[in-house]
Formats: sequence, structure tokens, C-alpha cells
Amino acid sequence: MFISTQMKKLSGKGAYLYREFTIGSTSSFEFIFASDYQAQAIIIDKSDLSRFIQGSSVNYYAGFNNKYGITSVTLSPGKYAVAIRNTVNGDNVISYELDYSEAKIDGYEYVSTDIKEVTSVNGNGWLVQPFTVTDGYVYQVDGLSTGLKSYVIPASDIASFKARGRFNYYTDYSSGSVNGSQPGAMVLNLSAGNYALAFYNDDSDSKKLVYRFSRYKQKASSGNGSTASYADRVFNDIENNYSYYFPSSTRYGSATDGEYYYRSYTMSTGRTSFVLEWDGDLWYLIDGGEWNYWGPISNWSL
Repeated sequence: MFISTQMKKLSGKGAYLYREFTIGSTSSFEFIFASDYQAQAIIIDKSDLSRFIQGSSVNYYAGFNNKYGITSVTLSPGKYAVAIRNTVNGDNVISYELDYSEAKIDGYEYVSTDIKEVTSVNGNGWLVQPFTVTDGYVYQVDGLSTGLKSYVIPASDIASFKARGRFNYYTDYSSGSVNGSQPGAMVLNLSAGNYALAFYNDDSDSKKLVYRFSRYKQKASSGNGSTASYADRVFNDIENNYSYYFPSSTRYGSATDGEYYYRSYTMSTGRTSFVLEWDGDLWYLIDGGEWNYWGPISNWSL
């Protein structure tokens, strides 16, 4: 995230806010904006700020005129401002972010942005977006709202969430309280399986929600040229053949730590186990023991 403001109240028609910023080199951004009611949100030259404040017409590089959503913009080196004005009578809550395009995640490469959601959640209503996690991938969610509770939940709990019953959620990826910055800049490092983004509006008025959901693939491993996808196939086979030590039901994803590519597990005894690829070699460890060499990963029979 480059700059942001969440759940700022603008009181009265014509009320405004702005934030200046400087770009040192040509950069591409995603401008994300939401407001409870109609408002203008634009990116302008800093030199045009006085005209904006006076209510005069100004040129802008990207923005929204009584709308909300996500738009892309590339800015050259210079001084700029995000400028926002309330265009309705009464109070209006706004949130915005100016984010770098295609966020970098160490050890992963950008694949695609599969979801760009621009929507409104009715008063005392909910919204659910199911998604599936695949081995070798992580998912980046970035966005904002004008006042929603945000959760990541197992797909098996969707019905309970919709019925406003008890449901499980992942605390690292959930706000649990009204938070305009969620779902913001979260990298979802979850085990393979089915999940959902779940939003709840406990206000009587509708609230706006804008976010993007991007997919990143594990980069190739180091050493003998074996790839993360090949290591995942080997890891899957190990889980099938040695499920007591490496139970897939407790797997903590596939992750990279520098030159290592590994998975971790929790055994039925509560001990932690690991399987790891390093420089083309396969290793494993049972909590409390030592690392054991399994041999070259390319020799594993699939």
C-alpha cells in the first residue's frame, strides 16, 4: 500500500479532504475508492490543489465522479494529491487506497487478478465470495469498505455464517469488528482446500465494498532445476504413503524460506513434522529429532 484513508466522515455538501504525495520514478498504481453516498475522488497535480479547494474545475489523471470502484493509473515523477469532495447533503463516509499494481510477494510470481469486486452490502446484510486454494499458490486480497466486518472462513461454515450462527474464521485474515481497511493487503497462506471471504454489515444503512483477489504461483526451486510444482507432487505422494507422520489434513501449505521449499504438519501426537526440498535434495524432520536425508528429489518414484 502506498497511501490510504479509511472510514473518514465528510460532513455537508462540498466538504473535502486531500493528501499530497510525491513520486520519484514512473510507477503504476491501483486507485481504490468507496463512499456511502455520491462523492468525487480524483488524483491531481499538487499545483491544482488551490483550484480544487475553491471548487473550480481541474484536470485529473484518474478518478471517480459520483461512483466507486478500482481504476489503474501510471504516474511520472512529480508532486500529486488525492482529492475527495462530498457531493451530497449530509454526512458521507469515504475510504480510499492508492496501491502499487501487482504487489510483490517474496518467492512467488504474479499470475492473475481473478476477482475485482465492486458492490454494496445491504444494511444488516452479508456477502460471501467462495474461493479455492491450490498447492503451490498463495492469494493476495486487497481492498476496503466504508464499514464492514471481514472474515476468511472455511467453506463448510458458509451456511452458518449466512444464518448468523456460530462459525469458524481465521484470525490472521479477519477483522472481527468494523474495519474500513479490510480486506486489505492480506496474503492468504492457507492449506489446499475450499474457503470463503465473508462480509457482514451490522449497520442499518448499506455499506460499500471494493477489493481485488490476485493469484501468485510458487517460483521455481533452486539447485538441480526441480520446480515447486514437481516438489508438490513428491510431497503429495509422501503424504499418501506416510500419512501418520505427514497428515495432509493438518498440512500448513507449501512455503518458501529463501532457498528452501517445504511443508509442515501437526501429527496426532501434537508433534510437528516437516518435509523439505533444498538444492534438489529431499529431507524430513520429526519434531524433537534431527534432519534426515531422503535422497535426490529427482529419484523419487511417482
